[in-house]
Formats: sequence, structure tokens, C-alpha cells
Amino acid sequence: MKTDALTFVTGDENTLKEILRYGRQAGRPQGPMEIFAEATMEFLESWSGKIRSLPRSETDSTAAAFALWSRRASLVSMKKDYEIQNGRSGRGICLQFVPSNMPGLFAYSLAAGLLSGNSVVMRLPSREDAVNSALISTLKAALEGSQLFSSRIVLIRYDHDREITDQLSEKCGARVIWGGDRSVEEIQRSPLKPGAAEIAFPNRHSMAVLDAKTILAGTGWLIRDFYNDTYLNDQNACSSPSIIFWKGSEENVKAAREKFWQKMEEFLTGRYPARANLAVKKWEQAEYMAACAVASEIERGSLEEGNSIVRVKAESIIPELWDHVIPGGFFIECSGEDVSCIKPLLVPVCQTISVAGPDELEDEVRQIAGQFQVVRTGHTLDFSLRWDRHDLIMEMSHVAPEEFTVEADGCSIHAIKQGSGPVLMLIHGVACDSSFFAEAAELLARDYTVITFDRRGYSKSRVTKEIDGDIVALQAADAVCVLDALAGKDAKAIVAGCSAGGLVALEMARAYPERVSKLYLYEAAYSPEPEDMDKMDELRDKLHAAAQKNRVARAMLYFIEAIGEADPLAKEVSTEQLQQNIDNLQWFLHHEVDGILGYSRRRPDIKLKMPCECGAGTLDPSAAFGHMMVSAAKHWNVTCSMNEGCHNLALDRPETFAGWIKYK
Repeated sequence: MKTDALTFVTGDENTLKEILRYGRQAGRPQGPMEIFAEATMEFLESWSGKIRSLPRSETDSTAAAFALWSRRASLVSMKKDYEIQNGRSGRGICLQFVPSNMPGLFAYSLAAGLLSGNSVVMRLPSREDAVNSALISTLKAALEGSQLFSSRIVLIRYDHDREITDQLSEKCGARVIWGGDRSVEEIQRSPLKPGAAEIAFPNRHSMAVLDAKTILAGTGWLIRDFYNDTYLNDQNACSSPSIIFWKGSEENVKAAREKFWQKMEEFLTGRYPARANLAVKKWEQAEYMAACAVASEIERGSLEEGNSIVRVKAESIIPELWDHVIPGGFFIECSGEDVSCIKPLLVPVCQTISVAGPDELEDEVRQIAGQFQVVRTGHTLDFSLRWDRHDLIMEMSHVAPEEFTVEADGCSIHAIKQGSGPVLMLIHGVACDSSFFAEAAELLARDYTVITFDRRGYSKSRVTKEIDGDIVALQAADAVCVLDALAGKDAKAIVAGCSAGGLVALEMARAYPERVSKLYLYEAAYSPEPEDMDKMDELRDKLHAAAQKNRVARAMLYFIEAIGEADPLAKEVSTEQLQQNIDNLQWFLHHEVDGILGYSRRRPDIKLKMPCECGAGTLDPSAAFGHMMVSAAKHWNVTCSMNEGCHNLALDRPETFAGWIKYK
């Protein structure tokens, strides 16, 4: 990544690299945490305290509102809405993009990403205003006291650079885009990895329902609240009302409008300067609407500062009114005696409906509005974790895979279970572990109860006594133990194995056919053809020779030669994972070579008692294991699907592997 093109506001180049490398790994400081974790709420309380300790002159209403929102008591109250969501944790890395026209939004978005259990990488706008400056300075102060969250938060700035956005997007588990249609479209050109969640907030607009009788009875409280909803941010917030629906008789509406806007003008005097550029845009828009016969009347304020308010009266209430809204004090007005008149405006571009009137009116609006957000006037900018029909916590988190330790004969097996539906067991091959299926399993967990495990002797599965007998048969028995523990003694599973894991799956199907409902084999090292057996014998001898001289690198090269060329989309492997793979390869060399590579010769006449699908990669058709799989499929008279990819399909192209399982 071109880190020299990044300006780090918090964190540094190393912090970013660590998040991108370890953000998906549970147990790492950068890894997923449970939603509303105690540590997260404590950190946000610390940030809130830093803001509240600022002199009043340095804290505006936006920063003060965030400080109240992020207090521990407030967060505990929010947490209650998610108490039934046991087991949810972050998706790993949440990549966020925030706009420049909404001061303070970054703080709420960052907090939501943290509360949903993620590390957060956020691109800030290039322009910094006083509100964001105060919030950032207090955030830095809070980070100085938290080693944990200093490793979980990186705020950066960079010019529009597709390459950087591509690289960040490829690593994230969730992406949040706040901005207009153009920003959303531009950022979405950068693809996400399979299974990643995306929350996009394109152009949205809002409306207010004002009850004429309420206005005529008194406006004191309403004028300030309406100002806060609109002029405080130049109507730039998607929740700021641009269309005003007046409810009441024609006579009452006329009187209420005159009173309300006169009071509004008086309140604006000295508080909101009428800027020339905005005034020109508003008048141009008003004249355009009149020319298009969308507006029947154009009105401006009566005072000297009258350019602060420009109003047009809609000819009719139609969805196309939303096409004409602009910020800066421009209002489209319509009216009716029945609030159901607003129904044509309830289209996807509508976000929030604010209500000024009796409780009965608010209830009526809620019934009509359905999925749309309804709030009291004065509260359109109150941030909520459920925003614009998105539940930020739910969408930025997921049900975390459950980890188990299963005791088998002479081994403690590390197993993982996630999702719901028919049971699907995935068995990995040589020199890797259950993380080989991490992304594919997350995709498949939408439709299956997915079980993965580290095979005996690999990574977290520890052997407790010397191995005696056929290693493949022993590992098939291990797989049955895992199935018993995680799905039940009588449970049947769809079993899919890759490479050497395919042999374990095949042996499981042969020895325990009552436990396997369907079999998937991807480039398993099995073939009844004598020439294929001879190739495996030759590879076995090479590996033995390398192992005797402790030449692990040489052995790895021999094995790579057998499995074929690397996929151009091959995933980058961390130094830590590479070392784990080397340790796993050494286990294979000392305990599995004969059992794995001699399996075809020992069992050349396997007959299957359940449906079977075979698969191989197309990018290196001459690779030994792929060729063997094609031969085995012909022998069994079953399909061998040719998938674009190589031997490590489930790792390098998880969406292709998951699609093969789901649709074959």
C-alpha cells in the first residue's frame, strides 16, 4: 500500500498494517470483540469525559451532544436493545468514509464501529472544521490512556486514490459509506471480499409535518427546535427537513404559515448569515420549479435578511418533489387536512419525518410511515444506532463462530461451528488448518451449520499419545468424534474435503457411510489409476529424503510442484501464518506422508454409497492432484466440476468454492 500517500490523524503506518493483518483474528488486540464490550464502553466514556472537561468556549453543541451520547450510562441503555443478541461480535475491520459537510458525524460512526466489536479504519474529509478538531484532539487524549484502542483505531486522510481504497476494501469485514450518490458510487467501485457487509448512505432527504393548530397556539419551543433541525447544519444532514407538510384547514394553515415563518425570520436574525452563493442557488431553484409547473408560489422572507428563507408552494404532492430539494434554507411546502396526503412522498429517498403537534398526530404519522424514521421536531439530528433503515450494530457484527475442544483417541481437537441449517463439515489439507476455510465458511454459514477443525497434529489440535495405525482412518474417526460433539451422535453431514482433507473425507464416507449424506472432494490425492499411484510413490520418496535431511523448504517445493501453479489471486500469508504452515508441514512429513500418499494404493476399489461431487482447478490442468481427481470421478462415474482457480480454491477464491458447494 502507498502509505506515503496517507496522512495519519491517529495511529501510524505500523498500526494500520497490524489492523489489516490481524483484524480478523480472534484473541488479537486488533481482532473481533463482542458487541458493547465493557472495554469499548469504558473507552468511549473516557473520550466523553475528555470532551466534557473542555472549557465551554471550546465545545459547541455538536461536540457536547456526542459527549452526552457516549457516556457510559447512555451506552448501557443502548446495550439493552441488543441483550438477546448473544454471541455477536465484530466482523474484524470496519472501513468507514465520512463526508465533510456534517461536522461530528465521524465520532458517531467511529463509536458505532467500535460498539459493534470492530477495529476501525476511517478516511476523514480533507477539510477539518472546529467541531471535528475538538473531537479529534479529545480522541487523541483518550487514546493516550488506552493501549488496546490505540491498536484498534486509525484515522487517515488521502486524496481520491482508487488503488488505496481497493486495498483497504479488500481487507475489511464491513464498509460504511456516508455521503451522496456520487461518493457511494465511486467507493463501491472498489470490491469487497466475499461475505463482507456494506452499509451505504446515499442521497436522502427528509420532511416535517407541522400541525397548524399547534403553531397557532404558540411557537416558542418549536422555533428553536426547527432551527436546530435545519439551519444549524445548513440543511446538509439527510435528516434535516426540506419538505414541509402543513396539517389543517386551509384557513388555519394560512395563518399558521404566516406566524411560523415570521417568528423563524426573527429568530434567524443575528444567528444565521444569508450567504450570497446560497441565496442565488435557492432563487434559481425556485424559479426552475415554477417554470416546470412544480411550484405555484414563491415566497421569501420580509426582513432585510429575507434571503435566509426561500419557500415554494408545491402544485401537488408528488414523489418528484424530492428531486428539487437543496440545502441552505430552501423549503417546499404543501398542505392538507389529512396526514395521509404525505403517502406519495414515502419513497426510498425519504429518510426522516419530524412531527410538531399532539401525540395523536405523531402516532398517526408512525402508522402511515411504516419503515421510515419518525421523530419529534428538534430531534432529527439525534444519532441512533438504527439509522435510515439500517441497524448499524447488527449489520457491522455477526454471530461469532463458536470454538470447541473435542477429545478424541489420543488427541484434543480444536473445532469451530458457525451458522445454521444442514450440517456441512469442511476438512483441510496439508500444511494449513481450519483457517484455510475462514472466508468460505462465513459465506456458507448463511445456509449451513458449518463445522471446521484442525486435523490431528495440526495447529491447535494437540496429540496426547503416539500414533498407532492408519493415520487417514484415525483422522476419519476424529471427524466423526467432532460431528458427534457438535451436531449429535446420530447427525449426518455433508462432508467436503480439499487435498489431503479429501482423503479423510473419503475415508469417513467409506468407513462411516451412515454419517455422510453427500461427499465433495476437491483435488483429493486419490486415483485408482496405477500411473497416478506411481507418481504418489515418487513424491513420497522425495519427501522422505528431504525430511531425513531436515530440508523443509525443499519438501515444500516438492509438494507445491505436485499441487500445481499458484493462483494469481492467492492470498498474502502473514509471517506468523507462514511459520504455522511450516510447523504443520513438518508434522505431515514425520507422521502423514506414507498414509496420505499411499492411500490410493491401499484402497484402490472404494465404492461410494452416497452422492458425490468432485472438483478441480482449471488454471493448471497438468497438476498431479487435479489430474487424479478427474481420474477418480471417471472411475466413480460422477461429475468433476472444473472451477476457475488452483489447488487452494477455498482459500484464494472462497466465493467460487462456496458456490460449488451450494449449487452442485
